[in-house]
Amino acid sequence: MLKKHKNGFIEIIEQSGFQVNQFRAVEKEVDEFPGFILQFVNSPLAFLTRTNSSDYFEHDYRYVEFAPSYPKSDYMPRDRWCSVEEVYDGFKDWLVKHVENYLEEIDVPDLWSQIDRQNLFVDDPLINRNNKSFDKAEKERVALAIEHFKKLLELEFQPTVEQLEVINDRLNYLVESADRLNKVDWQSVAISTLMSISIALSLDTQKGRALFGLFKSAFTSALEFIG
Repeated sequence: MLKKHKNGFIEIIEQSGFQVNQFRAVEKEVDEFPGFILQFVNSPLAFLTRTNSSDYFEHDYRYVEFAPSYPKSDYMPRDRWCSVEEVYDGFKDWLVKHVENYLEEIDVPDLWSQIDRQNLFVDDPLINRNNKSFDKAEKERVALAIEHFKKLLELEFQPTVEQLEVINDRLNYLVESADRLNKVDWQSVAISTLMSISIALSLDTQKGRALFGLFKSAFTSALEFIG
């Protein structure tokens, strides 16, 4: 592949918001034609361009898809060569549809992995949960535990003013839910509340687990009433 054609990928990478050092270039023969491969580092994703052995200006391309098992696409265009501009268009499309989605997936915390529904309230008066409503004393203990959780959360994560507004809204709703929900349904709302707060704080998986740990800690003294 001509050097000017290889260099064209650098401009596309930078214009697309990536860094050149996120890619590793490899040149080797692929299926009997000269190939230029851009490997997205530390990932299974790669983009391959082949050049016609008898014409520097004729190419095709294929890539590894962001899909289960990371399959390879067919060569494109099918049964013919194309210009380098068409290859560039395919590369741009691959960056958007495959590389960006791959990065989004690995960056997003798995909130469900942070939740163990059986053990959110541990040690473990809730092992035989019932669907009774909260009485007055229990509601007061719940409100106190949530206030304690809020203080622990602020100390640990130091939320911004905007984040704190979301947190207050969700926790106030959780307090109010004790007035109208039975204990089993209230626990489901508690889990949903923690997920919403985790998203608002943009917590990764490890910090999300810490958030759930703070909640458990705040409710330790209230467990007998929530059961």
